[in-house]
Amino acid sequence: MDPSSVRKLAQEEDFTEIYHNATSRVVSFVKYDGPDDDILIRMNVYWTTGTVGTCINHPREGKTQLFRRHVDLETLRILYRDPRDQAGAGYYQYRFDSPRKTSRMKSDKVSFPPNFRANVSAFADCQVRSWPKTLGSFKSLVKIKYDDGKTYHVKPNQIVPVTEASDQYEPSLDKELEAKRLLEVLQLEEEAILAEKREVQEVLKDFEEEQKKNTEKEEHRQKSRDDLRDKVAKFDEIKRKREAEARRVATQEKDRDERGRKIICALYYDADFVAKNFKNTVTCIACGGMATLMIYEHGGAAWTSTIPTQLSDKLNGRQKSLSPPEYVAMGSFDRYYVRFKDGSSDWVGCDDMTKKLNSRSSNSVMSVAFGASWDSFCLVFEDGGFCYQGLPIELHQLITSRGSKTDLACVSLGPDGEYFIRAKNGKGWWGGMSRANLKDIKRKQGSGVVKFIDFGDCGTYICRYT
Repeated sequence: MDPSSVRKLAQEEDFTEIYHNATSRVVSFVKYDGPDDDILIRMNVYWTTGTVGTCINHPREGKTQLFRRHVDLETLRILYRDPRDQAGAGYYQYRFDSPRKTSRMKSDKVSFPPNFRANVSAFADCQVRSWPKTLGSFKSLVKIKYDDGKTYHVKPNQIVPVTEASDQYEPSLDKELEAKRLLEVLQLEEEAILAEKREVQEVLKDFEEEQKKNTEKEEHRQKSRDDLRDKVAKFDEIKRKREAEARRVATQEKDRDERGRKIICALYYDADFVAKNFKNTVTCIACGGMATLMIYEHGGAAWTSTIPTQLSDKLNGRQKSLSPPEYVAMGSFDRYYVRFKDGSSDWVGCDDMTKKLNSRSSNSVMSVAFGASWDSFCLVFEDGGFCYQGLPIELHQLITSRGSKTDLACVSLGPDGEYFIRAKNGKGWWGGMSRANLKDIKRKQGSGVVKFIDFGDCGTYICRYT
C-alpha cells in the first residue's frame, strides 16, 4: 500500500490524521464513533507491511487493541468502516481491563475549577463543568463537557490535566505499545513455526532413516544379485574352460592316434636314443641317411648326431625368440626340408623341387619326401594335390591307379625304392621293403594300425602305429 491511498481512504471514512512517521512507515488516524460519538477509535497503518493496529478507547468498557496483518486497500476500507469487525486471518486482540497507571491526584484532593481543561483517560479533551456530587444518582462523579458539546459524568480518577494526558497519549507511546504487542505475536508465531519446523524435521529424519534402510536393503539385494551373477559367470567360465580343455584334449588325443602312439625301430645307430626319447607327444619323426629327428608338441626337438650339418645349424642353439620347427623331412645326400611355426621354411634339394616349393606357400605343404636319386621327390599339398619326380615304378603305378583323386595326406620315400602313402581317410599303402622288414612290421604291430613309415639308408626304417 502507498501512503496517499491510505490517507484518501481515511478521509472518505471521516478519519483525521494525527501522526506520521516516514522512518517507521506508519500513519495514524482518529475518529469518534458510537451512538453518542463517545468512542474514540485510533488506527495505525503500517503501509509497507500491511499491518493495521486499531485502538478503541471506550469511557466505560476500557481500551481494546486489535491487530491485523497483510491488509490490502480493499480490506483497509472495510476496517475503516467497521473497526470492530476484525475477523479473519491475521487478527489479534488485546484487552486492557484496567486503565494505564498515571500520576493523578487523589479524588479527595482534586480541585479542578469549572471550565478547567482536562482529559478523560487519555481519551479526549474536555471541560470540567462541576466537581463531585455528594448526593443523587451522580454521587461522587464529575460532570464534564467534551469539545463537541456533549456532557458526561465520570469518576474523578479518570481525569488528568491536558498536558499530562497529552504526554500519555503521545503517538510514539501508542507506537511503542503496538510494536511490543506485535513483537509478542511474532514471538508466539516464531515459537509455533519452530515447533512445526521441529516436527517437520522429525518427519524428514524418519523419512531419511527409512529411505536409508530401504537403500541399504536394495544395496544388499543388489549385492546378492551381483554375487550370484558373478558366481554364475565364474561357473560358466569354469565350465567353458573345462569344455574347451576337453575339446583340446580330445583333439590332441585324436591327433596322437592319427600320428601313431608307438614305434617300431630298425636302426643301425642310436636306436636306444630314439626308443627312449619317443613319446606320443612327438608330432613329427623323420629318417634320412643314418639320422633320426623328432619334434614334440611343445616345440622342442631331439635328434641323433648324424643329421645334415645345415639342418643342425638351423636347429642347434636356436634362440627362444625365434619360431620353433613344426615339420621336418630328411633324405639321402643330406637333403632336408624344415618348416617353422611362423610359416617360414628352409630346404636343400634339386632345382625342380625348389621351383615347385617356391610356387606355393610353405603353409600349404603337408608332406615332403626325398627319393633314391638327387632329383627324385614327392610333394603333397593341403588341397590334396601333389607333384612328384623319379618315383619307384610300384608307387607310380599305385598313384596312377587311383586316378585323379586328390585325397593324399602324406608320402615318404626311401633310398632303395621304399615308399609309404596315406590318404586323408586314414588308409595307407607301403612297399619296396625287404620281406624281413615287412614281416617284422606285421609281427610287431599286431592288431595295431600303421600310421606312418619313414626310411633311412641300408634298409633302416621307423614305423608309427596305433
